[in-house]
Amino acid sequence: MFKEDDLYPLYVAYLERKKFSQGALTLAKMSESSFLDYKKRYTESPGFKYEQDNLYVNIIRDIKINTLLDSSDLDDNFFNF
Repeated sequence: MFKEDDLYPLYVAYLERKKFSQGALTLAKMSESSFLDYKKRYTESPGFKYEQDNLYVNIIRDIKINTLLDSSDLDDNFFNF
């Protein structure tokens, strides 16, 4: 499901900066094709990716932290003190 993609929170933040009506915003959040267009632009346009990453530094940081914490490579005892 596209809402589980790591870029989805960044996509939602991007949409929320647009001047959409509440209904249009809700539809855009549910639109897989709109998300895939965003993802393609993000991955293929270095300028767009740079702009998004700089606007949403906290979201990018959280995605990276969650990816690290969800990694199966972590030792189960890592967090046991």
